[in-house]
Amino acid sequence: MLSVRTISVIALMLLSGFFHLQAMAAMESTEKEGLAQNITALIIAHRQLPSEANVVQHVKILSAPAQLATLCSDPELSIAGNNDRLTGNKSIIARCGNRKKFIQVNVSAEGGWWSAVRTIKPGSVVQEKDIIARTGSLDRLPADLLFSKESIVGNTATRTISSGQAVTQSQLRRPWAAVTGQLVEILAQGNGFQIRTRGKALNNAAANKPLRVATHGGQIVSGILSADGVVTINLKE
Repeated sequence: MLSVRTISVIALMLLSGFFHLQAMAAMESTEKEGLAQNITALIIAHRQLPSEANVVQHVKILSAPAQLATLCSDPELSIAGNNDRLTGNKSIIARCGNRKKFIQVNVSAEGGWWSAVRTIKPGSVVQEKDIIARTGSLDRLPADLLFSKESIVGNTATRTISSGQAVTQSQLRRPWAAVTGQLVEILAQGNGFQIRTRGKALNNAAANKPLRVATHGGQIVSGILSADGVVTINLKE
């Protein structure tokens, strides 16, 4: 029969082991939370959103704890590939010196966006009365979702936007500042000189976009179109 002293020693050993395991679990949980916070900050910085969107993203780490345990205490993090979606599964690269590991995460998000109040036909200029603010989960919405009203109103629909449908970048284009066949002013400038002439636009273009122009002499040049219809060409020596 075990003595009272022996039983006490065994009990102390078991309790010590129990508290040690609890401490280790708490430490691992804290480290995982810190890693998730750093990954969340990385994802937020990667896709800069307007403040009025009020988007909140949540990161859940999918990689096994055994894999995370092999990481250094402060890995250098970056997003793998060209995944610009706000939500869904993503791969995060964690670098520890010359070692590189991949962490699998799932990102969910809530926030505000804009949807069509009525059907908007292709070629229509979107008015403020055509859209309405929505809030909720962003998990199933398109990657090129638009969050700013200013990035929607005044633009032209390139395809049908159905009533209730979220408005995205791919559905819109900026208004043309010049259209094919229009006479435009050309400003060619270099070090210490400027040349002004006129030419005919060879394509449609929005402000601050490239425009090809045929001059009166038959030469084809390309420059950046301003909002007031001037094509600027910077000449290098």
